[in-house]
Amino acid sequence: MRGLSHAALQNPEMFSSKSMLYIPGTVAGVAIELFVDTGAQSSVVSECMVRQLKRSHRVDRTYRGQARGVGKANITGMLCDVPVSFGSSGVEFKMAFLVLACDQPMLIMGLDQMRKYRCLVDLDRNELVFGGQGGIAVKFVERPLVAYPPHRPEECCIS
Repeated sequence: MRGLSHAALQNPEMFSSKSMLYIPGTVAGVAIELFVDTGAQSSVVSECMVRQLKRSHRVDRTYRGQARGVGKANITGMLCDVPVSFGSSGVEFKMAFLVLACDQPMLIMGLDQMRKYRCLVDLDRNELVFGGQGGIAVKFVERPLVAYPPHRPEECCIS
């Protein structure tokens, strides 16, 4: 128990619940909250989200593979030139997402797009800044913690 007490004193944030980072946006005309994941190499969208966005006909199926991380999922294509606007800033970019074989609604902005648009994650101000220092800031939204179902190998649970 001494080790746990010491850990709690050294890093109390580790033992409290924190919400994940989401930014408000509009994707292909649909209002949505994008999950900002600094641990994700690529930006991804689930097949069910592609259907909700009515973009199934725009998926390039020549991109295939497997995404691995916390879980794994099959990559069934790539969705390019998706118009994404953020918050009330009026900022809009054309983004690309790998499409994952997954029936859970999911849209993740990964490091590929964050690097492309020179994003800074400012946790003090609770915002994502596009364009580097002095760029356009978009506030993170408060969301309840996501309760994920138990992992089953046949499902994707990328987080």
